[in-house]
Amino acid sequence: MNRIPTDEQWLQAIENHQAHVMCFEAIGYARGYCDAAGIGSGEAIDFGRAYAVLVASHRSRPSIEGAWRNWQAGLDIATISAYAEPEPQSSLDPSGKSSTPT
Repeated sequence: MNRIPTDEQWLQAIENHQAHVMCFEAIGYARGYCDAAGIGSGEAIDFGRAYAVLVASHRSRPSIEGAWRNWQAGLDIATISAYAEPEPQSSLDPSGKSSTPT
């Protein structure tokens, strides 16, 4: 899917009631972020339209939060990935001994 759907793709997508509703929910979610970050609302609108096309495709999809995170990273919004905190770096070398000078 292209990052920003064409008008034709979006208009076809919002014929699906769920896609129509989720489009505006996604816009609202992204607008909150854009407003706080001082980014114009056009980014939120493009994202919401893309999310509506994804919903209408009836494919598996991430939550709006996950799709927005993908959007911000320049990834396909349909990518489903587990969001996990990075593992803390250990001061142990592979043998299990401390590599921190004592």
